[in-house]
Amino acid sequence: GNEKFTIHNNYFNFITKDKKQYIILEGLPDIISIANLSKISDVVVILIDGFFGLELELFEFMDFIKTNKKIKVFFAVTHLDLFKNWKSLKKAKKRLKDRLLK
Repeated sequence: GNEKFTIHNNYFNFITKDKKQYIILEGLPDIISIANLSKISDVVVILIDGFFGLELELFEFMDFIKTNKKIKVFFAVTHLDLFKNWKSLKKAKKRLKDRLLK
């Protein structure tokens, strides 16, 4: 169609056929970048390594997001196929859900 997609060093620019512009940014895991991104974001997609677990930067970012109630947050969990059995996968999913959605 009429969509235009451009790639720059640290962001993607996407313009749809009805002239809406979307900018996709990748944030650095430092406190200043986290604070700045939480101020300008409308939608946040957080990628989590399900086998490794949660990192401190995620909780710092979540604290910044809580101050701005307009931001929509989506979590994408990867590496769930590395679990050896169904029981450990189920425990890990419950642990992630309990920690993130409290």
